[in-house]
Amino acid sequence: MTEIASKEKLLNDEIRSFENILKNLEKTDEWIKKEPNNDLPKIIKGYQLIHKAWEIRGSGTIDTVSNEKQVSFKKQLKKAEEVLITVSKNNTTYKTNAVACLLTIYKVIDANRQYVHQLFEDAIKMAPDDAELHKSYMAFVSPKWGATDEEYKNYLNRINDWSPFIQQLIQAQYYFDLNYFHDYQDTDGKIAQLMAEVKATSIESTNLHRYELYKILYWTATNLEMNEFKAYYKQMAAPYLKD
Repeated sequence: MTEIASKEKLLNDEIRSFENILKNLEKTDEWIKKEPNNDLPKIIKGYQLIHKAWEIRGSGTIDTVSNEKQVSFKKQLKKAEEVLITVSKNNTTYKTNAVACLLTIYKVIDANRQYVHQLFEDAIKMAPDDAELHKSYMAFVSPKWGATDEEYKNYLNRINDWSPFIQQLIQAQYYFDLNYFHDYQDTDGKIAQLMAEVKATSIESTNLHRYELYKILYWTATNLEMNEFKAYYKQMAAPYLKD
């Protein structure tokens, strides 16, 4: 087995193991009952319920989701919120995880938007380069999820405040949305430039969020028929990628 194949097998095993964890709510409930002051199982349950909610909803646009599924989807998200808000505010180890999950929830259910913005601001002070926080917040402030243009622009205007990797992740999502929702065809070459820059960048192997970056760039390259980049980012995103 080659070194690359071996690494892919290990990652596949990790993904399957994580997926099994996401489905095992009973064990998490037992853990919470046994250790009610431990925030870790609460975080895990939050992820489990969010995962369950999206399994119910599906990945299609809102017009493809039945009313029954929408009700069940939001019910699971409310359950996740109820668990996550019990995580101690003084727990610096898991606070960013809890906030990232809450941002994912609040992008689709009614919430006081000023309160949610402040949640992000408080968390980002602790972890300015937390990719999960940025990814979740960008979705929350995106007009595609009902945010205002002002909210979106306020966040994008701060891009230079973040690390190079976070900047690339934000730009990749921005250009994907611009192409997907507004048929932006990269006439000025900015997407091609970003793809070349990421390709030339060495990202630490411990940064698993790199797969999210590669996946988004693969999707964009596919949509724009950038065949060279498409082949490269498909390879880089595997086996995380699911077509």
